[in-house]
Amino acid sequence: MAMLDDTGTVPTSVPQRSAPRRSAWGQAVMWWTGTTEITELTRDRALEDRVRAEAAVRLAPGPWAIADLFRRR
Repeated sequence: MAMLDDTGTVPTSVPQRSAPRRSAWGQAVMWWTGTTEITELTRDRALEDRVRAEAAVRLAPGPWAIADLFRRR
């Protein structure tokens, strides 16, 4: 009795690469795109806002800014 799912007689082609070869430039572009997407997805916007707010306060011009340059740390 022959098997119904026998594919031994079905002609097959030679398997080809799923994607064409990329040049070094193409690989670099793909790496850069992937890196920027991952960075964008994993960045902490709340932390960035807090850091910017703190920097705005610390870098605000005023008479104490000159004294702050000479303060010991």
